[in-house]
Amino acid sequence: MKAKYGGDTMTTYAPSYSYITNKQRLVTINSTALGYYDFKSDKTSARALCWHEKTVYLTVAYGATIKELAGTNSLKIGTMKALPEWIMEGAVVSLQGGQKDVNDTANQLIDANVPVAAFWMQDWVGLESF
Repeated sequence: MKAKYGGDTMTTYAPSYSYITNKQRLVTINSTALGYYDFKSDKTSARALCWHEKTVYLTVAYGATIKELAGTNSLKIGTMKALPEWIMEGAVVSLQGGQKDVNDTANQLIDANVPVAAFWMQDWVGLESF
């Protein structure tokens, strides 16, 4: 089946290249270029780091806990603003499949009196498998 959405396997909307392992290691790369980590090897923390840029800045940190590392990462890349009050009024429903499918599903939820705070039309994310 041909994908109905844009993008490909090398498309990302990730705001930060950060990774925290279960061994209390934090890896962050400061770059806006396309890149990826490969953590498939059992012998090392990272088998491959590939970036489409001449220079990237890599930070590796160690911590006593994952929570500590999450705090360290937040200091480096920032934190999200507090959510608005209306977000607690119901589900935020992410839909994709084209306008007709989105409308049909949204109407089913509304007709069933499901509390919905927002609908997020997700067709721009990339591959159909998302």
